Amino acid sequence: MAILSYSTPSPDLQGDLSVIQRPGLSLKKNQTLLVFGFLLTDRVVLPSSYSWVKNGLAAGGSRHAIDISTGLDLPYTVPAGYTLRSIAADFSNNQDIEMLYSIDGEIAAGEGFAGPGANDRMQGLFSLGTDFIDPTAALPHTIDAVMYNIGFGVLNGLWDIYCILEEIGTPPLPATKDCKCSFCEAITTVAKGTTRIVCGTCGKLFIVRDFTRFKGS
Repeated sequence: MAILSYSTPSPDLQGDLSVIQRPGLSLKKNQTLLVFGFLLTDRVVLPSSYSWVKNGLAAGGSRHAIDISTGLDLPYTVPAGYTLRSIAADFSNNQDIEMLYSIDGEIAAGEGFAGPGANDRMQGLFSLGTDFIDPTAALPHTIDAVMYNIGFGVLNGLWDIYCILEEIGTPPLPATKDCKCSFCEAITTVAKGTTRIVCGTCGKLFIVRDFTRFKGS
């Protein structure tokens, strides 16, 4: 999975905590980073404690992206009062693939097709944005991202989609999140920011990621 590293605000921003600068990324206080995607591989024993690691995908199959912070498969619901926009995507693959994005159940954008050995970053996926269809965030919206294996063998590779969730004059998001166990798929509710979770059903440790620190103070 791609890593976004921290950096210190530049001197001219030291007095403005509404913006935090990071390499290739700048977030305001009312913005939150979301990352959707997965790693597909047959080289590890699965299920894995890491919620985004999954089995390779058979030819003709498809897989929804995973919310890396909860382990839940998309679709993701953008609440009323918030907008969401994708800003970049990373992917690599060993089979022919097709990547499609939808808003409210209808295809809204795509990255087209990529052949075996592709390893690329797509910048500015602005067509996957609820602010273009609902700029005042009056309604909730569901967004989805699906990768299709259109090759002839098992698909292994990775996919990361970086999105900005922006608050538009509305109360903050809940202080908890529902996370799916990698082993038994039971849902456990934990405090937002938690990464290491002992499943309340099967008792096994599973791990999600926390992106809440990518935010202004």
